[in-house]
Order: sequence, then C-alpha cells, then structure tokens
Amino acid sequence: MQPLQITIIGGGFCGAITAVNLLRDNTQSLHINIINKGNPIARGVAYSPNSSSLLLNVPSGKMSAFPDEPDHFVNWLKKQPEFRGIANEDLADGFAPRELYGNYLTHLWQEALKTREQNSVLTVYEDYAYNVVEADDRYYIYLKNNPVLASDVVVLATGNALPRLPSGVPVAFSMGPKYFGDPWTIDSIGKLDPGGDVLIIGNGLTMADTVVALVEAGFKNTIYTVSPHGYNINIFKENKAPYEDRDTGSLQLNNSGLSGLLATLNKHRRSAQASESSAYLIVDSLRPYTQQIWLSFSLEEKRLFLKYLRHLWGSARHRLPANTHNLIAGLYATDQLITYKGKVVKVIDDDDLVLVTLDCGGELKLLTVQRIINCTGPESNPKLSSNALLRTLAASGLICADDLGMGIKANPSDGCIISLSGEHKPNLFTIGSNLKGILWESTAVPELSVQAKNLAALLAEKARLHQLDSQMLKTQGTEKQNIVSLG
Repeated sequence: MQPLQITIIGGGFCGAITAVNLLRDNTQSLHINIINKGNPIARGVAYSPNSSSLLLNVPSGKMSAFPDEPDHFVNWLKKQPEFRGIANEDLADGFAPRELYGNYLTHLWQEALKTREQNSVLTVYEDYAYNVVEADDRYYIYLKNNPVLASDVVVLATGNALPRLPSGVPVAFSMGPKYFGDPWTIDSIGKLDPGGDVLIIGNGLTMADTVVALVEAGFKNTIYTVSPHGYNINIFKENKAPYEDRDTGSLQLNNSGLSGLLATLNKHRRSAQASESSAYLIVDSLRPYTQQIWLSFSLEEKRLFLKYLRHLWGSARHRLPANTHNLIAGLYATDQLITYKGKVVKVIDDDDLVLVTLDCGGELKLLTVQRIINCTGPESNPKLSSNALLRTLAASGLICADDLGMGIKANPSDGCIISLSGEHKPNLFTIGSNLKGILWESTAVPELSVQAKNLAALLAEKARLHQLDSQMLKTQGTEKQNIVSLG
C-alpha cells in the first residue's frame, strides 16, 4: 500500500499551516498534495497585500501560527532588523505589517520543507481544482492543467471567496472595467484618474484597508463609502483605563442563551461607562469562548443575533490599529472620505464616468465617480461562491450550505463535512472561513491556528492507522505465501 494520500485544496494560511504542522510533528509515512494557484504558498490573499503599509488587525502577541507556542511570532519579530531592541511587551501589543506577517509564514513553510521526515512527500500543484468525485472509498480531484489526483483524504482550505454583487449594481456593469469585485488586488487601486472620485461599497475592515491603499498610491480625490449601517469601526485601544470588573468571568460561560449573554454584556457595558473606562476588554475577554457560546445558541437565537446584533458585535470586535484609525479620521476631517448610510439603487455607465444613485433613508443622492470597489465582505455560501469548485461540489451534493447559509455544513469539532444527504464524510474536511456559520469566529489567526493544529493531529492519526493497515495486509500476504509454499 502507498502512504496515506492527503490533498489540501488551498495554499493560504489554513492549508499551508495544516501542512506545516503535519511536516513538523508527524513521523508517519504520508504524501501531501497541495493545490494552490495565484498567491504564493502560505501568504494567501490576506498576506499578499496591495499596499505595504497595511497592518494586521490583531496584535502581534496573538498572531503565533502555533497555539501551543504563543510567543512564536513575537520571537520571530525580535530577530528582524527593524524590530531589534524593542521590548517584548511593546512588540506583542503592536500591529505588524501584513506583508511582514506573510514573510513569517513563508519562513515557516520553508523551514518545514527543510526539516521534514524523509518518509513525508510533498507535491505542490500550481493549478485549479474544479471538481472532487468520491468513488471506491477514495476521492478523485480534477485539475485544470494536470492529471486527476487520487487521494485518501481531502481538505477544503479554499479561504475567502469574492464578495457577492451588491444589489443595485447591474450584472452587465460588473463585467466592465469600472467595477472591481476583488478589493484585494492591485488592480482595484491602480490606473486611477487623478480627476475622478471613487465609490467603495461596504464600511468594514476591507474598506479601511482599501482607503489606506488608495491614499498610499497617491489618490487625492474624494473617496465615498456606503453601507446600510454607515461607518462604525472603532480604534483597537481607547485612550481610557481598561475595564477591570472581576465579574467579567460570568460573560464566558455562565449565561443562559442569547438573552442571558445580552443581559450580562449590558450590565458590564453600563458599569464601564459609569467608571469612564474602556469597555472593549469585555468583548475581548470572550474571544476564547465565542465558538462555545455560539454553539450553545439555538438556530433561532443565531438568526436573531445575525439580524439585530451582528453589526454591533462587529463594531466592538473588529477594530483598527491606532495608525490606521487616525489616518481614516484625518480623511474624514478634510472631507476626502465621505460616508453615506444607505444603499446603491442605480448605476449608469456614462462614457468615462459612473453615475450612482444612493437611497439614504428615503433621500436620494447622486454621485459621479470613476469606479466602484466592492468591499462588502466575502460571500460564504458555497452555492453562491465565486469559487467554482465549491459551487460544483454544492451542486453535486458532496457539500452543502450550513443552516444559516454562511459556510459549509460540517462537524464543529473537526470540520468533517456533512453532505447534502446528511452523511458524515470521515475523509473530507474543511477549515477556516468555510466554518463561519458553524463556529461564528473562524476567520482570524487565533482561531485558525487552533483548527490547523487539531486537523493536522487528526490527519497524522489517520496516517498511523493507514500504516498499521498496510503492515497487517503485508503480514497476511506473507503468511498466505508461506502456507502455499508448505502445501
């Protein structure tokens, strides 16, 4: 028998660090295939930014790729020339550039390749997978430019898909040169007319990154943004004393469903306001327990949360580094950045210009811009995904959307995929943002590093059992030959 064949589709953080964990810790015989196209292995979209000044949105002290080595990234930073001599605490509390974090992940990848066991084989295919078919207890992965791969185990580490087309934007317009549906590419901020304005749809962290990239590229005209809730991104660390009520432990697990959690949150929020202290610590203290709390909610509670509280949670949880926040504030102060609370209702392509009508609570506003950039966030429903592989697998029923339509239906403990028929697929897994509907918090390194480590451990155990089966079959074959010889 051959070694266990593991195919990881996607070479961003989740796919690469799962492989790195396998290569670091596994002593079993295995063969890992990685299917990756576009950005370099390990860097993915997130750490191949269109601007070198873009920062991580999580402090460096929480960005280790290995959860059992929490200082790993900070210790790596200390060895970089530009960070030598900086105190550990300052490094841990700071926000490193995304591009530099990509260098860190590339270093981990290269080290894993150098130090891997001789019985671990790794093959990287710079290619697209367009289908996966299950047959005879194996999976067959169809690639655009390479032969079909047969694999014992498949991991869908496909990362973030492109945002869906916003309502009000015609499909025909989205096919033209003035619409940018991928805000993470250099094309979205390149070849700008210095005399024209820009409209960004969406007001989250991707919008903030895009604004920073536009300014760094030298854009000096007006940047308009629009979303149903307007702009509500806060600074990561307020200039206030942190809230230190010792009862914050009750937030973690001692709540009775959504209503109990809200009651406790509001109690501490009021207490923080009364003491003029920063309430962010309240939400931050929940970070290690958010998935467990989400899993404890009923489906109806999850739907209520998404309908009424999703935006408020996001504005408290997803905050900006001080440098980015101050730059955005400065642009607002000079009217180079203008935000509308509303939605796009009409787009007209008029020669070199784009005429956009916004509905702002019943009041119509007309903007004239040179391009539209979609920063509404990744589409996570596999049936609607820009990822053709996920759409194909959803159509075949091998995967399906979770109950909230926010990702792939899977077992929350290990990412084992549950097919449309309800069958658990013990050798088909997913990881990362594909689990957002199942786990809620499943997009940032603090969660993804844990998923990658746990999945690698599970795959290593499968490799061990596969090897035992191989040895058993070999022994049985030898015994059969001996019996024949004696006869």
